[in-house]
Amino acid sequence: MRLESYAQEFEDIIIYSFLRDVNDGFYIDVGANDPTNISVTKFFYLRGWHGINIEPLRFRCLHLEEQRPRDINLCVGVGSEKGKLQLFEADGLSTFSDEVASQWKNHAGGGVVRRPS
Repeated sequence: MRLESYAQEFEDIIIYSFLRDVNDGFYIDVGANDPTNISVTKFFYLRGWHGINIEPLRFRCLHLEEQRPRDINLCVGVGSEKGKLQLFEADGLSTFSDEVASQWKNHAGGGVVRRPS
């Protein structure tokens, strides 16, 4: 049987090689991003699994809600401390790190957007 990977580095297929006997699994995807593109969990969702997707960008969260009705989709960020942080976005990626956002800005020619938190 041919297996199709949706992940960036075939992480879904690698994980599946250890969990192939689990029929009704559960995942938690922090920074879920897109329900299909570079998704580690789509492979498992298509096999009947369900889980929690955590994604701070609202437009990405809406796509998850549309395409993953069996999942719990949370439009929030996750960090080591409770509180509000400034969210930065560039090309559909997001971070709370000023340092990472600065690196993106230097590489993307100023394409970083600050989103209200």
